[in-house]
Amino acid sequence: MRALIHGTRVCQIEAQEFVVASPLEWVDCDGTVTTQHSYVGGQFRPPQPSEFHAWNGSAWAIPPENQAAADAAAAAAVRNATDSAERAQVKADAQIQSDLNLTPAQRLAGINALFPGMNQAQRDFFARLTNISIEAGRKVLR
Repeated sequence: MRALIHGTRVCQIEAQEFVVASPLEWVDCDGTVTTQHSYVGGQFRPPQPSEFHAWNGSAWAIPPENQAAADAAAAAAVRNATDSAERAQVKADAQIQSDLNLTPAQRLAGINALFPGMNQAQRDFFARLTNISIEAGRKVLR
């Protein structure tokens, strides 16, 4: 494989090189190199995993002076993911409660709006299915 290099950027990976203008150059690479890699000091580097990582000569690593900041960022990411999941659950619960408060006519109108091409038998089926789901939801919320 050949990597097309411009400065430190890997622009393209090809099986066969072709003529390119300067300052582009071709460099041999293995099948693991992608255009996300960089080419520094005659060496391919994978993408930097985070702003806290530094190149140690052979791999990305978090130096001791960055470890506390990396840990704090990871903890914040976990908190944000948890908060997002909790907000999603609250929103879903509110939607379920709203759906439970619909009249049968409102539910049928919603079904018709979602599936406008249905025949009467299909509408009846979805109405029965919706009513079963509503009753199950009521039991869960009790």
